[in-house]
Amino acid sequence: MDHTTTSPAFSSATTPERLNLNGVWRFIPDPRGYGETLGYHKPKHNVQFWLEADVPGIVDNYFPGIESYEGPMWFVREFKLPPATAARHWVLRFEAVNYRATVWINGRFLGTFVGGFLPFEWPLDPTLVVGENHRLTVCVDNRRCSGEVPGKLRGWRTQGGILREVYLESRPNISSELISLDAGADGSLALKFRLKGTVANENLTAALTVSNANGNLCGSFTTPLSPTLNRLCEIKGQCHDITPWSPDQPALYTLKLNIYRNNTLLSDELTITSGFRTLAIKDGRLTLNGADLFIKGFNRHDDSPRTGLAMDLTTTEADLHAIKAMGANFVRLSHYPHHPFTLELCDRIGLLAMCEIPLYWWRGNNEEQTLAAATAQLTDLIKRDRHHPSVAFWGVSNETEENSPIVRNGNRLLLQHVKKLDPTRWAVHASYIWTDFEEDDVIALTYYPTLHGFERDPHYNCAHSGERWSERLTELSARYPGKPILIAEFGYMAWPGIREGMVSELLQAEALEQEYAGIMHEPAICGITIWCYADHPWPEESFFNYIVRSPYGVVTRDRREKPACQVVRKLFQAPLPPAPSPQPADNYRIIMERPHLNDIPDIPFPEGFTIRPMKITDAGLWEDIWRDAEPFTTISDGLFMREFGTDPAAITRRCFLIFAPNGCAVGTISSWYNRNYKGHDYGRIHWVAIRPVWQGKGLAKAALSFALKIMAQWHDRAYLITSSGRTAAIKLYEKFGFVSL
Repeated sequence: MDHTTTSPAFSSATTPERLNLNGVWRFIPDPRGYGETLGYHKPKHNVQFWLEADVPGIVDNYFPGIESYEGPMWFVREFKLPPATAARHWVLRFEAVNYRATVWINGRFLGTFVGGFLPFEWPLDPTLVVGENHRLTVCVDNRRCSGEVPGKLRGWRTQGGILREVYLESRPNISSELISLDAGADGSLALKFRLKGTVANENLTAALTVSNANGNLCGSFTTPLSPTLNRLCEIKGQCHDITPWSPDQPALYTLKLNIYRNNTLLSDELTITSGFRTLAIKDGRLTLNGADLFIKGFNRHDDSPRTGLAMDLTTTEADLHAIKAMGANFVRLSHYPHHPFTLELCDRIGLLAMCEIPLYWWRGNNEEQTLAAATAQLTDLIKRDRHHPSVAFWGVSNETEENSPIVRNGNRLLLQHVKKLDPTRWAVHASYIWTDFEEDDVIALTYYPTLHGFERDPHYNCAHSGERWSERLTELSARYPGKPILIAEFGYMAWPGIREGMVSELLQAEALEQEYAGIMHEPAICGITIWCYADHPWPEESFFNYIVRSPYGVVTRDRREKPACQVVRKLFQAPLPPAPSPQPADNYRIIMERPHLNDIPDIPFPEGFTIRPMKITDAGLWEDIWRDAEPFTTISDGLFMREFGTDPAAITRRCFLIFAPNGCAVGTISSWYNRNYKGHDYGRIHWVAIRPVWQGKGLAKAALSFALKIMAQWHDRAYLITSSGRTAAIKLYEKFGFVSL
């Protein structure tokens, strides 16, 4: 039998080597937790009056009124054990049970597994009689507990049940277990595996072949093995005629590993489907196979309108194809390990992916227990999914309380653990506080400025959201020069069918477009991920007036498109702006602050020079000054309005042009603002430029004096952002009381 690691459970067929246990089981809820005391696990317990329940499935679907149930529940089914062929044994495997599973066979305790989205298995007792009925009993408990992952807080419905496939599999007594596979775009290959079982101390050889989709051989390698089993083995080699995997060309290869003893096949063939590709960061940008990579995609929950969290491969396939058709090249598998079919499909159709564990909204409680659970889940996740070429990111947590030193340290430890297990992919944590990214390969952010804007102001203009993104990203990039920034979540809600007001579908479309524009101003942005693809169930708690379905999808839960889909297609399918030129290592962004606006130096303009407020019609003149002052920087048409157009009324009060005695516009400065810089209302000296032929005449000094005095009418402190290469400007700012952070 071929033991295919990429899709061990997608087929529901029963074969001589696999007995499918999906289908109708007996089910009963146990809200008081008395089931074991009452003998539910015993082989003769009468289950005649228990309900019939489909497995895989969720408790919410088993009968009306039990939606959102959290507590113990019991599942029972009978099976007949087929005979195992020589030198084989039976293994019972569950692909996922949410959340704690305790298993008995014929009343004998088999084991307990904790963790709702990863597989687990146990070998069966070899004394079980072939051909007789055996009873399999599973107690599932989906109650939320502090110290587990996820803990008590989560942003999705806690749907208990046996979520994915259950089956018996006949395994050889000697087998190869895949540990890791690293395959580079240059054809380099390193496969690690563990030989399991017992074998005589004789000559052992591993043979590996690599073939393309047409069956053509691209590599063949052999290596002698130590006769000591249960130890790590490795095969390395260089393949030829390789097409690297990418979203545009998702080339896949078949790897077949066989173990021989004295030239006789010893175990089943281990078959792996994978691809060759190389991820890297160069000059602050992501690269795939040496080419620049910009990520465009969606967050997606593993949720189906028919089956909830339980497997629905048809919906998964339709969703991923629809995401790809919109122009996306990426999907974030939020916020827990998805069914393994998801990654197999990403491999085939060309979607990069972020895989993550459900360490969600952690506040630092139960530190030791939580981190142990998170570490174990990351280890299992990486072991399960590392061979997929589509996996680009490992996510260790989502929106944790990073103001807590316990949480910051916990995230760092988890990131270090991931990078030790798999240094070939990017390790991140998704942050809404934007505090600590020292250990992250890529900065991953979540932010919802339109939502926050409407919380404060019923007349909020979501055009301001783009400005908020631009300002915050500029400041963050200055703190982490050269580190790419991925927007892991942004979006806005739209209640299905609502066409007016702050929850309308049209407002969602507008908010996405405005926020996207603001995000794309920042050169360090390496990708953008919309929250989210489809509406999904929320816990019945305090989310937005106690509604029980998240309305952030660009499609409804039944997959009807909202108007935002058209906006996303336009944004994702439009050409990207040219990549910025790499910034020299010695030329990085600097934030400078002036803690007060007292004692501003009084510097007049040279005789004959004047300064006046701008009008919106001066935008072209402003852009012309900047093209003259910065010939090596791309100043595109419309830049002025993208920077200042969210507050047109402020332009005539805060943006200024400098004129020479001959009437020529020779410079510009802005006395702008940031309402939420470090949580305070700051003035911002912004977009200062003097045409080269007019530099050296003291115009910048006079303009800065003028702008700060104007600013002092509204603010009591100021900041600016410059770069380390502008030494003359930095000296000027320091003379005016600005201090570098």
